[in-house]
Amino acid sequence: MVDVGRGKFFKPKATYAMTKSQRLAVLKWVKELKLPNGYASNLGRCVDLNKGKIHGMKSHDCHVFMQQLLPIAFD
Repeated sequence: MVDVGRGKFFKPKATYAMTKSQRLAVLKWVKELKLPNGYASNLGRCVDLNKGKIHGMKSHDCHVFMQQLLPIAFD
């Protein structure tokens, strides 16, 4: 944390935080992703490109996303 004076502090972003353009690139990749039938639901429905967020995933879909797809996205 960096002291900016008068008792206020500034916490810089972590070095691993993505920029907006990087985040949108990952979201576009997920939106266009095709998965085998029965592997996971349509993850493209959970992507909101306007807000830059993923929402509404079921627990299995979230598990598949975090353990199977994120390592591929950042490889």
